[in-house]
Amino acid sequence: MINVIIVKNNKMALEGDITWTTVEFSETETQDQIITYPDEMNENNPQYDKRGTTETVQVPKEIYNSTSYTDVYLYVKSIQMHTTIEDNKKIEYIHYHYAGYESKETRDADNENFLFFSSNQLYNYNHNSNLWTQCYDQLKLREDFADLKDC
Repeated sequence: MINVIIVKNNKMALEGDITWTTVEFSETETQDQIITYPDEMNENNPQYDKRGTTETVQVPKEIYNSTSYTDVYLYVKSIQMHTTIEDNKKIEYIHYHYAGYESKETRDADNENFLFFSSNQLYNYNHNSNLWTQCYDQLKLREDFADLKDC
């Protein structure tokens, strides 16, 4: 027997102004990164010999690009649940994808015609509450999405 549960998505999207920032890595410029290794490490860790030390390494320079959008329609496109067994305990991870569109009409016309696309993970979710609502509520906690409103 297969049980099917249909959950209504009461919060269909978020709307408002945002600044979307992406990070690229320079192919020519570098920057210093300081790495501090913990005193206690597993002997199988490839960095085991560096335990308790600090080193400076060169990494590609991060380049931040920001774009401001007005009246963005932010939509959770999908939610996936991944189940693993860790230390004989069942662990469920919720992973979701979201995208920003010029408008609801743009999204309805072509779900892949988005301004930006990203993903997130929902930790410690409530099994008794709507997953869609929890994803949208988590997105609104982000500083760059704080001004978005339910629509």
